[in-house]
Amino acid sequence: MLITDTKATQKRSALMTAVVIVVCLFALVIFPVQTPLQILVMSVSFLVVIPILYTMLVLRQPFANFGLTKGNARAGWLWVAISLPAIAVTVLLLRKYTGLFDDYLLPQLVVDNFSVFVLYELLVVGVQAAAWEYFLRGFVIGGFRNVIGWWAVVASISLAIIVSGDNTIMIGFVLAAPFAGIVAFYSCSIYYSFIITISTVLFIDMLTIAVVR
Repeated sequence: MLITDTKATQKRSALMTAVVIVVCLFALVIFPVQTPLQILVMSVSFLVVIPILYTMLVLRQPFANFGLTKGNARAGWLWVAISLPAIAVTVLLLRKYTGLFDDYLLPQLVVDNFSVFVLYELLVVGVQAAAWEYFLRGFVIGGFRNVIGWWAVVASISLAIIVSGDNTIMIGFVLAAPFAGIVAFYSCSIYYSFIITISTVLFIDMLTIAVVR
């Protein structure tokens, strides 16, 4: 009976989490944003703050269940070492043989000024990557891991693709999603998946600047 009750509780929690995920993403899409600051505020609000409050007040589960832990460091670093070269090769091939990056543009000030580029990567890309990391790999995978297993990774990848849509600036997040999902699943931590995501976007941005110059 205890096992049955535990499974039933996990399913109810997963169902409630699914509703919260849909609401957060819907709100993120419908609210109009125009500036990088507005994007950051909205991302942090709906991808981090609301899920954290929900975890604290409703689920009452430890944040370690949602990836905020060192987890399995050996698995984490192993998958980071495997993923980064694979992503780099993928990006180079896509850039050379497809037009996927033709409309991938950075603000001119970021391209022209190294100090602005560093601030952009830290404050804009870094914060947004951390927000998406917690939501997709922490909240989504952590919320569904015990109920649907590997399908939680598929769900996180699918959400990344759906939300990104045709927004070319999100290409790096989408390309990193499969690798980040795998490392988060095996390591039970979002720290290593964050390294993959931020490194992917940084690599793409550096290539973009090199091409422009």
